[in-house]
Amino acid sequence: MRRFKALLAIFLTLGAVGYGAGCQPLAFLNAPANRPLQESSFLTPQKLTSAQSVCLEVFIVRCPYGDTTLNRELWKDADEQILSTQLRTNMAANGFRMGLLSNQVPNTLLKLMNSRDDDTPQGNVTTIRLEDFANTPRIMRKSVEARNHQRNEVHASDVKPYATILFNENGISGGETFANAQGVFVIKTQTRGDGSIDIEILPELQYGQVRQQYSYDSGSVVMAPARPKKIFDSMRAVVNVKPGEIIAITNIGDLVGNLGYFFFSDEESDMRYQKLLCIRVSQSEHHEMFQEDGSLPMDPALLAEKEPTP
Repeated sequence: MRRFKALLAIFLTLGAVGYGAGCQPLAFLNAPANRPLQESSFLTPQKLTSAQSVCLEVFIVRCPYGDTTLNRELWKDADEQILSTQLRTNMAANGFRMGLLSNQVPNTLLKLMNSRDDDTPQGNVTTIRLEDFANTPRIMRKSVEARNHQRNEVHASDVKPYATILFNENGISGGETFANAQGVFVIKTQTRGDGSIDIEILPELQYGQVRQQYSYDSGSVVMAPARPKKIFDSMRAVVNVKPGEIIAITNIGDLVGNLGYFFFSDEESDMRYQKLLCIRVSQSEHHEMFQEDGSLPMDPALLAEKEPTP
């Protein structure tokens, strides 16, 4: 009996480790992430470790610059009205474009991802190694378990030794030259009782050398090594999505030299590429069966209150 209990404990421990490995920290283009990606499709559900977290699938598609599907056809399937008029104006002034795609992945996105197997739109996404990204300029993908209010970073560009970037802040145009510059999107999530998720997306430029910096996080002061950053708060977007819906972000293809161009353009030898960033909630512990206040409509206590008194 003791031997059986010991074997059972080992089995349960291994099972817990296996489930916890479902979502991995998000760090595009970092050395620790340069390993084979998961073999599963980006539609595969993941096991969450907390009810206050969601599993995000973040993938970047790269195609020849000015591709018609990316710059025109895709946006016929996207809802850009999720952003306020002022926010769309601020983004356009900096060369960004953002929209929401339904959970029925449109053929335009599938075409960009080149993920279909013949005529089957449910075909798996081609999986590649991040270090082979330059030789296979199609798609890279990562999963992350994002807890409420936790800072997650998506590195949209490589680190450039020097970059002169034009930007617009509150209607005022300007420009600056940065050393060791990199375009980064900061992503935070907030689960809602109705099953939807608020995703906050904030672009920032990180530059210079890593040094100890102080930051204010969750009511306390934290000191950690980080690079200086320029935050573009006028382009902070909060989008409410349901599991399966996709947030798509790219730059306005016919504008160059601005912030969007720096984030989403890429050059190799005599080739120039344009990138599309997609963020999708693949799983949430919250479900549409919950009401906005987080309670279950079939809660016996609530039903007892609603039952007429005989």
